[in-house]
Amino acid sequence: MREASAADQRAAQGHPAGASLAPPPIFFRQRLWPANEIAGMAMSQWEALGEPFRAASQLTAMVMANHPEAIALFFALSACQAPILLLAPEPRSWRTSPPVPHGTRLVLTPAFAHLERQAADLGLCVRAAPGPATVVRNRALPFLTCPGLVVLTSGSTGVPRPVHRSISSLIAASSALAEALRFPDAAGVVAALPLDRAYGLNNSLMVATVLQRPLGLLERFVHNDMLSLCERGTYWYWAGTPVMADILSRSQLSGPVRMPPICSFAGRLSASVCGAFEARFGTRLRQI
Repeated sequence: MREASAADQRAAQGHPAGASLAPPPIFFRQRLWPANEIAGMAMSQWEALGEPFRAASQLTAMVMANHPEAIALFFALSACQAPILLLAPEPRSWRTSPPVPHGTRLVLTPAFAHLERQAADLGLCVRAAPGPATVVRNRALPFLTCPGLVVLTSGSTGVPRPVHRSISSLIAASSALAEALRFPDAAGVVAALPLDRAYGLNNSLMVATVLQRPLGLLERFVHNDMLSLCERGTYWYWAGTPVMADILSRSQLSGPVRMPPICSFAGRLSASVCGAFEARFGTRLRQI
């Protein structure tokens, strides 16, 4: 019997090709945020923005932090008519080449209200997003139907540069990755990379979204938090960096820890790190 593809699984869950996608459930700080709660938060934010804001096609920016409230705002904005610029929580990286256009709308959640002055210095127009209220509605919003996303490069070889990707291409790439990974039932995705970057977004949030699988979310990579997350849940896939793998392979363990069976990394993996990681966790690292 043919194994169900990512597209087949989405269709079975009520998400046929071309339909909008809902947020995944998120495990964060020892708490499970159900998918309907994230969607309800997104609905609350979407309604608070108002129809004129939602209908405008002008570029809209947001701080894409590794936090459920930021993910809810991401889905709320994805149901509007404008492309979304994803910014890091650290405003030093907001100076890009070419620069973010003056007058760009920046939606800030209460957690990032303190960044309003830095935003004003760059000519951004700040719009405050509401807190984490949840709205329950009988209808679903058209999530992930905005024109596209703008993500910034790392800036490792100069000033960060904006890169545009259409929503359709993002979903197609994430669906292809999810299908290639052949997730078993109920297994989730670990998100330890920054979600404001393409690598972290594509390999964690978007994969979990197209498959509607749990997203184990870390606010930032801390090896003890990563070990605790993997002990508490069943995860199939984790995309990280060679530095993360090295730290984990040398960390002290209080007992056996099961890493996700598929751990992929962008960047050079040394033979010593691969060997140490596999000897400790029984998982072979993959380089992409």
